[in-house]
Amino acid sequence: MNLDNEAYIDTDWLTVKNYEFKILVMIACLAENHLAFRGKLKDMCVFLGVGNTTSNTSKIKEAISALEAKGDIKTLVEGHTWTLTLSVKAERKDKIKRIKNAYIQAIQNYEPADKEDSVAWENILKVLVYLCADKREVKRYDEIAKALAMTEKTAKRAVKALVNIEFNDLSVKRKLAWFKNNEGDFKVIGNKYEVGLKFD
Repeated sequence: MNLDNEAYIDTDWLTVKNYEFKILVMIACLAENHLAFRGKLKDMCVFLGVGNTTSNTSKIKEAISALEAKGDIKTLVEGHTWTLTLSVKAERKDKIKRIKNAYIQAIQNYEPADKEDSVAWENILKVLVYLCADKREVKRYDEIAKALAMTEKTAKRAVKALVNIEFNDLSVKRKLAWFKNNEGDFKVIGNKYEVGLKFD
């Protein structure tokens, strides 16, 4: 995966099942150079961050079949070698967010200081794409969770991870959003997010 390239991630992918999302991202990381994924199931396991087990390879095959049935990918299998490409349908949508491959790798490699804050890389990436796509100034964890079909706890952990990940040139900042009611009391209404390039 060339870290200088960008993956074109469709916001419609954010609610698909996790294995389907990871496979779409894997192909998207190669698609900018008009490449396809070509390799064995064990190679897919490495990119997806899962062990090369019968259970995981079965889940990968199921996800590939589901994506192919929906018309999102094209598949060619020759012996044990799989070739996966995005379909024209998946490549030509208007809801695309460009995410650097380097950011995807940083997310995949992230390990929180506290294991209680662990969250799957695909959920962190889904939240990043969501924050880039949703132009509302204030967002609540429950809204993020509902939009991405994940639990609120997962959404909170993913946001915390994004704030803590050391990206080379990307900054993700979060601050509480307040409002003052008629009685003069302040109430938290959500978070404001700033996602953008950081300059030294």
